[in-house]
Amino acid sequence: MPRVSVVLPVFNGAPFLSQAIDSILRQTFADLELLVVDDASTDESTEVVRSFGDPRIRLIMNETNLGLPATLNVGLEAAVGEFIARQDQDDVALPDRLAKQVLRMDANTALGLLGTWAVILTEDPNGDWEPSGEHRHPADDASLRLRLFWNSPFVHSTVMMRASVVRAAGGYATEPVRVLPEDYDLWTRIANAAEIGNVPEALQWYRQTSTGLSRVQAEAVREGVDRIACARLRAAVPSRISDATVAQVVRALNGRNELRRGAKEMIVWSRALLAAAHSINSRKGMAYRRELTIAWLRLMRNSRRTGA
Repeated sequence: MPRVSVVLPVFNGAPFLSQAIDSILRQTFADLELLVVDDASTDESTEVVRSFGDPRIRLIMNETNLGLPATLNVGLEAAVGEFIARQDQDDVALPDRLAKQVLRMDANTALGLLGTWAVILTEDPNGDWEPSGEHRHPADDASLRLRLFWNSPFVHSTVMMRASVVRAAGGYATEPVRVLPEDYDLWTRIANAAEIGNVPEALQWYRQTSTGLSRVQAEAVREGVDRIACARLRAAVPSRISDATVAQVVRALNGRNELRRGAKEMIVWSRALLAAAHSINSRKGMAYRRELTIAWLRLMRNSRRTGA
Protein backbone atom coordinates (compact mmCIF):
# COMPACT_ATOMS: atom_id res chain seq x y z
CA MET A 1 0.00 0.00 0.00
CA PRO A 2 1.54 3.37 -1.02
CA ARG A 3 2.23 5.90 1.73
CA VAL A 4 1.22 8.89 -0.39
CA SER A 5 -1.86 9.28 -2.57
CA VAL A 6 -1.57 12.22 -4.95
CA VAL A 7 -4.99 13.54 -6.04
CA LEU A 8 -4.99 15.33 -9.40
CA PRO A 9 -8.41 16.57 -10.60
CA VAL A 10 -8.71 17.22 -14.33
CA PHE A 11 -11.17 19.08 -16.49
CA ASN A 12 -10.08 19.79 -20.06
CA GLY A 13 -6.47 20.01 -18.91
CA ALA A 14 -4.71 18.41 -21.87
CA PRO A 15 -2.27 21.28 -22.68
CA PHE A 16 -0.22 20.99 -19.45
CA LEU A 17 -1.39 17.67 -18.04
CA SER A 18 1.57 15.65 -19.26
CA GLN A 19 3.99 17.94 -17.40
CA ALA A 20 1.90 17.79 -14.24
CA ILE A 21 1.76 13.98 -14.26
CA ASP A 22 5.41 13.55 -15.19
CA SER A 23 6.50 15.78 -12.30
CA ILE A 24 4.76 13.42 -9.85
CA LEU A 25 6.07 10.22 -11.39
CA ARG A 26 9.62 11.61 -11.21
CA GLN A 27 9.47 12.36 -7.48
CA THR A 28 12.42 11.14 -5.43
CA PHE A 29 9.82 9.75 -3.03
CA ALA A 30 8.44 6.88 -5.13
CA ASP A 31 6.09 5.14 -2.68
CA LEU A 32 3.02 6.78 -4.14
CA GLU A 33 -0.11 6.38 -6.18
CA LEU A 34 -1.41 9.06 -8.54
CA LEU A 35 -5.19 9.36 -8.64
CA VAL A 36 -6.22 11.30 -11.72
CA VAL A 37 -9.90 12.14 -11.40
CA ASP A 38 -11.32 13.31 -14.72
CA ASP A 39 -14.41 15.46 -14.35
CA ALA A 40 -16.07 14.57 -17.68
CA SER A 41 -13.49 16.31 -19.87
CA THR A 42 -14.32 16.89 -23.52
CA ASP A 43 -10.73 17.21 -24.71
CA GLU A 44 -7.88 14.67 -24.89
CA SER A 45 -7.16 14.65 -21.14
CA THR A 46 -7.90 10.95 -20.63
CA GLU A 47 -5.75 9.99 -23.62
CA VAL A 48 -2.87 11.94 -22.08
CA VAL A 49 -3.27 10.03 -18.82
CA ARG A 50 -3.43 6.64 -20.52
CA SER A 51 -0.33 7.38 -22.59
CA PHE A 52 1.88 7.01 -19.50
CA GLY A 53 1.14 3.37 -18.80
CA ASP A 54 2.58 3.68 -15.28
CA PRO A 55 1.03 1.19 -12.80
CA ARG A 56 1.07 3.87 -10.06
CA ILE A 57 -1.57 5.85 -11.98
CA ARG A 58 -5.26 5.22 -11.34
CA LEU A 59 -7.63 7.00 -13.71
CA ILE A 60 -11.10 7.67 -12.28
CA MET A 61 -13.71 9.11 -14.64
CA ASN A 62 -16.79 10.99 -13.46
CA GLU A 63 -19.82 10.16 -15.58
CA THR A 64 -20.98 13.76 -15.40
CA ASN A 65 -19.27 17.02 -14.52
CA LEU A 66 -19.36 17.32 -10.71
CA GLY A 67 -17.25 20.44 -10.23
CA LEU A 68 -13.94 20.74 -8.42
CA PRO A 69 -14.90 20.16 -4.74
CA ALA A 70 -16.93 17.01 -5.46
CA THR A 71 -14.22 15.73 -7.82
CA LEU A 72 -11.61 16.24 -5.10
CA ASN A 73 -13.79 14.26 -2.70
CA VAL A 74 -13.90 11.40 -5.20
CA GLY A 75 -10.12 11.34 -5.02
CA LEU A 76 -10.11 11.51 -1.20
CA GLU A 77 -12.48 8.56 -1.00
CA ALA A 78 -10.40 6.46 -3.40
CA ALA A 79 -7.03 7.27 -1.80
CA VAL A 80 -5.36 4.51 0.22
CA GLY A 81 -2.23 6.39 1.36
CA GLU A 82 -1.41 7.58 4.86
CA PHE A 83 -0.90 11.04 3.36
CA ILE A 84 -2.91 12.74 0.62
CA ALA A 85 -1.08 15.27 -1.55
CA ARG A 86 -2.59 17.65 -4.08
CA GLN A 87 -1.49 18.39 -7.60
CA ASP A 88 -3.17 20.58 -10.22
CA GLN A 89 -3.44 19.81 -13.91
CA ASP A 90 -1.27 22.75 -14.97
CA ASP A 91 1.33 22.84 -12.16
CA VAL A 92 4.72 21.16 -11.77
CA ALA A 93 6.01 19.56 -8.56
CA LEU A 94 9.78 19.79 -8.11
CA PRO A 95 11.45 16.38 -7.69
CA ASP A 96 11.94 16.44 -3.92
CA ARG A 97 8.64 18.07 -2.95
CA LEU A 98 6.93 14.93 -1.61
CA ALA A 99 10.09 13.64 0.07
CA LYS A 100 10.51 16.84 2.05
CA GLN A 101 6.85 16.92 3.03
CA VAL A 102 6.79 13.29 4.17
CA LEU A 103 9.93 13.91 6.22
CA ARG A 104 8.23 16.80 8.04
CA MET A 105 4.97 14.88 8.53
CA ASP A 106 6.83 11.88 9.97
CA ALA A 107 8.81 14.12 12.32
CA ASN A 108 5.65 15.74 13.74
CA THR A 109 2.63 13.45 14.04
CA ALA A 110 0.49 16.39 15.21
CA LEU A 111 0.91 18.02 11.80
CA GLY A 112 -2.23 17.57 9.71
CA LEU A 113 -1.67 19.99 6.82
CA LEU A 114 1.61 20.97 5.18
CA GLY A 115 2.05 23.18 2.12
CA THR A 116 5.13 24.66 0.47
CA TRP A 117 6.14 27.90 -1.17
CA ALA A 118 5.68 28.08 -4.94
CA VAL A 119 7.21 29.80 -7.96
CA ILE A 120 4.57 31.70 -9.97
CA LEU A 121 4.69 31.13 -13.73
CA THR A 122 3.04 33.65 -16.05
CA GLU A 123 2.75 33.65 -19.83
CA ASP A 124 4.77 36.26 -21.72
CA PRO A 125 3.72 37.82 -25.07
CA ASN A 126 5.58 35.07 -26.93
CA GLY A 127 3.56 32.34 -25.24
CA ASP A 128 6.41 31.21 -23.00
CA TRP A 129 5.87 30.54 -19.31
CA GLU A 130 8.41 32.34 -17.14
CA PRO A 131 8.88 32.83 -13.37
CA SER A 132 7.34 36.12 -12.26
CA GLY A 133 7.45 35.82 -8.48
CA GLU A 134 6.83 33.47 -5.58
CA HIS A 135 4.06 32.64 -3.15
CA ARG A 136 5.81 32.84 0.23
CA HIS A 137 3.34 32.27 3.02
CA PRO A 138 4.27 31.90 6.71
CA ALA A 139 5.73 28.55 7.72
CA ASP A 140 4.96 28.17 11.44
CA ASP A 141 1.68 27.09 13.01
CA ALA A 142 1.00 30.30 14.97
CA SER A 143 1.61 32.65 12.03
CA LEU A 144 -0.57 30.54 9.77
CA ARG A 145 -3.39 30.55 12.31
CA LEU A 146 -3.16 34.32 12.42
CA ARG A 147 -3.38 34.55 8.62
CA LEU A 148 -6.39 32.24 8.58
CA PHE A 149 -8.37 35.02 10.25
CA TRP A 150 -8.54 36.87 6.94
CA ASN A 151 -7.35 34.65 4.06
CA SER A 152 -5.83 31.35 2.98
CA PRO A 153 -2.07 31.08 3.63
CA PHE A 154 -1.58 27.97 1.48
CA VAL A 155 -1.04 27.29 -2.22
CA HIS A 156 -3.67 24.60 -2.74
CA SER A 157 -1.72 22.50 -5.23
CA THR A 158 1.24 22.21 -2.84
CA VAL A 159 -0.48 20.76 0.19
CA MET A 160 -0.07 17.36 1.81
CA MET A 161 -2.68 16.27 4.34
CA ARG A 162 -2.79 13.43 6.83
CA ALA A 163 -5.57 11.23 5.43
CA SER A 164 -7.17 10.59 8.83
CA VAL A 165 -7.29 14.33 9.57
CA VAL A 166 -8.82 15.49 6.27
CA ARG A 167 -11.45 12.74 6.41
CA ALA A 168 -12.33 13.59 10.01
CA ALA A 169 -12.72 17.22 8.88
CA GLY A 170 -15.31 16.12 6.32
CA GLY A 171 -13.33 16.69 3.12
CA TYR A 172 -14.19 19.49 0.72
CA ALA A 173 -17.53 21.24 1.17
CA THR A 174 -19.91 20.84 -1.79
CA GLU A 175 -22.85 22.98 -0.64
CA PRO A 176 -23.27 25.86 -3.14
CA VAL A 177 -22.81 28.56 -0.49
CA ARG A 178 -19.50 26.99 0.64
CA VAL A 179 -18.01 25.82 -2.65
CA LEU A 180 -15.78 28.88 -3.19
CA PRO A 181 -13.08 28.96 -2.04
CA GLU A 182 -13.18 25.23 -1.27
CA ASP A 183 -9.58 25.11 -0.03
CA TYR A 184 -9.79 27.94 2.54
CA ASP A 185 -12.95 26.39 3.96
CA LEU A 186 -11.18 23.05 4.46
CA TRP A 187 -8.00 24.55 5.92
CA THR A 188 -9.97 26.26 8.69
CA ARG A 189 -11.58 22.97 9.67
CA ILE A 190 -8.29 21.07 9.62
CA ALA A 191 -6.69 23.82 11.75
CA ASN A 192 -9.33 23.18 14.40
CA ALA A 193 -8.04 19.62 14.84
CA ALA A 194 -4.34 19.58 13.93
CA GLU A 195 -1.19 21.62 13.53
CA ILE A 196 -0.54 23.28 10.18
CA GLY A 197 2.62 24.38 8.41
CA ASN A 198 4.42 25.31 5.22
CA VAL A 199 7.85 24.16 4.03
CA PRO A 200 9.67 27.50 3.53
CA GLU A 201 11.03 26.48 0.15
CA ALA A 202 9.60 26.79 -3.37
CA LEU A 203 8.85 23.16 -4.26
CA GLN A 204 6.13 23.76 -6.85
CA TRP A 205 5.72 25.72 -10.06
CA TYR A 206 2.31 27.35 -9.95
CA ARG A 207 0.95 28.30 -13.37
CA GLN A 208 -1.18 31.46 -13.17
CA THR A 209 -3.64 30.99 -16.01
CA SER A 210 -6.48 33.20 -17.20
CA THR A 211 -8.90 30.27 -16.78
CA GLY A 212 -8.20 29.66 -13.09
CA LEU A 213 -11.16 29.87 -10.71
CA SER A 214 -9.62 32.76 -8.79
CA ARG A 215 -9.76 34.81 -11.99
CA VAL A 216 -12.86 33.49 -13.75
CA GLN A 217 -14.97 33.73 -10.58
CA ALA A 218 -13.00 36.44 -8.77
CA GLU A 219 -16.00 38.13 -7.16
CA ALA A 220 -17.49 34.86 -5.90
CA VAL A 221 -14.12 33.84 -4.48
CA ARG A 222 -13.75 37.20 -2.72
CA GLU A 223 -17.23 36.89 -1.22
CA GLY A 224 -16.40 33.37 -0.06
CA VAL A 225 -13.15 34.52 1.54
CA ASP A 226 -15.03 37.27 3.40
CA ARG A 227 -17.66 34.80 4.62
CA ILE A 228 -15.13 32.29 5.95
CA ALA A 229 -12.84 34.93 7.43
CA CYS A 230 -15.66 36.80 9.16
CA ALA A 231 -16.96 33.59 10.74
CA ARG A 232 -13.50 32.64 12.00
CA LEU A 233 -12.70 36.12 13.32
CA ARG A 234 -16.17 36.49 14.86
CA ALA A 235 -15.59 33.34 16.93
CA ALA A 236 -12.29 34.68 18.28
CA VAL A 237 -13.20 38.23 19.34
CA PRO A 238 -15.40 39.48 22.22
CA SER A 239 -19.13 39.78 21.60
CA ARG A 240 -18.97 43.53 22.25
CA ILE A 241 -17.16 43.92 18.92
CA SER A 242 -19.89 44.18 16.30
CA ASP A 243 -20.30 42.03 13.20
CA ALA A 244 -19.86 45.18 11.12
CA THR A 245 -16.47 45.83 12.74
CA VAL A 246 -15.42 42.21 12.12
CA ALA A 247 -16.28 42.60 8.42
CA GLN A 248 -14.38 45.90 8.23
CA VAL A 249 -11.28 44.34 9.80
CA VAL A 250 -11.36 41.45 7.31
CA ARG A 251 -11.67 43.83 4.36
CA ALA A 252 -8.86 46.03 5.64
CA LEU A 253 -6.53 43.08 6.25
CA ASN A 254 -7.20 41.99 2.68
CA GLY A 255 -6.23 45.43 1.40
CA ARG A 256 -9.65 46.92 0.78
CA ASN A 257 -12.03 49.15 2.67
CA GLU A 258 -14.92 51.39 1.64
CA LEU A 259 -14.60 54.44 3.90
CA ARG A 260 -11.94 56.53 5.61
CA ARG A 261 -11.93 55.73 9.33
CA GLY A 262 -11.18 57.87 12.37
CA ALA A 263 -9.03 57.23 15.44
CA LYS A 264 -11.90 55.61 17.36
CA GLU A 265 -12.53 52.98 14.70
CA MET A 266 -8.81 52.29 14.35
CA ILE A 267 -8.58 51.56 18.08
CA VAL A 268 -11.54 49.16 17.88
CA TRP A 269 -10.02 47.42 14.88
CA SER A 270 -6.71 47.04 16.70
CA ARG A 271 -8.49 45.50 19.67
CA ALA A 272 -10.24 43.02 17.38
CA LEU A 273 -6.94 41.96 15.79
CA LEU A 274 -5.19 41.62 19.16
CA ALA A 275 -8.10 39.63 20.61
CA ALA A 276 -7.90 37.22 17.68
CA ALA A 277 -4.14 36.94 18.10
CA HIS A 278 -4.53 36.27 21.82
CA SER A 279 -6.89 33.35 21.06
CA ILE A 280 -4.15 31.45 19.21
CA ASN A 281 -2.97 28.61 21.43
CA SER A 282 0.32 27.80 19.76
CA ARG A 283 4.02 28.47 20.26
CA LYS A 284 4.62 32.09 19.24
CA GLY A 285 8.16 32.86 18.12
CA MET A 286 9.82 35.71 16.27
CA ALA A 287 8.16 34.80 12.96
CA TYR A 288 4.73 35.09 14.58
CA ARG A 289 5.52 38.45 16.18
CA ARG A 290 6.73 39.74 12.82
CA GLU A 291 3.52 38.49 11.14
CA LEU A 292 1.35 40.16 13.78
CA THR A 293 3.24 43.44 13.36
CA ILE A 294 2.79 43.34 9.59
CA ALA A 295 -0.92 42.59 10.02
CA TRP A 296 -1.37 45.54 12.39
CA LEU A 297 0.46 47.89 10.02
CA ARG A 298 -1.69 46.68 7.12
CA LEU A 299 -4.80 47.23 9.19
CA MET A 300 -3.78 50.78 10.06
CA ARG A 301 -2.77 51.62 6.51
CA ASN A 302 -6.00 50.38 4.99
CA SER A 303 -8.15 51.96 7.69
CA ARG A 304 -6.95 55.34 6.39
CA ARG A 305 -7.51 54.54 2.73
CA THR A 306 -10.40 55.89 0.73
CA GLY A 307 -11.92 53.67 -1.94
CA ALA A 308 -12.48 49.90 -2.28
